[in-house]
Amino acid sequence: MNIQELLTLYQIIAAKHNLPKFAPQTVGLHIESEYLNSPHKVMATLETMQPISGWLSFQSCNYILHAGKKLPTMTDATGVLLNAELVNNTGVALQIRYYSSGSWLITKFTETPHGNYLKDTLKFVVQGSSEDYWHYKRFWHIDLEQGILPYAACLAR
Repeated sequence: MNIQELLTLYQIIAAKHNLPKFAPQTVGLHIESEYLNSPHKVMATLETMQPISGWLSFQSCNYILHAGKKLPTMTDATGVLLNAELVNNTGVALQIRYYSSGSWLITKFTETPHGNYLKDTLKFVVQGSSEDYWHYKRFWHIDLEQGILPYAACLAR
């Protein structure tokens, strides 16, 4: 079964069971990961990225970054940064996950115009707001034996 046959089959199933439409684009995706061993190095990485939107979860609070707002600083009141998902104005997304015993996994997602992944975008309401939305890009790998498989997801601008 080729990709067009899979997509057509999904549309038939989606219509029958009232599932969301799936109208993906074909794109490329470059993923880079690194481990950092200091919360200050993590925050420096965020500042270099210049994010415009996203969320940050500290030990003592959560922070939503909207366009035009300044990236928060890590203080005694916030505690250490644990997790975050951010995107900059070029569409590069960054995920930060506290990994274990003082290290953080930093994953950078860069979409490219041409490639072998299917991409669609989902929209979620931001908690505590009826007007703000998060947009997440989902990337799907095309496997000739197993069909379309989830590959990665990240915040979109």
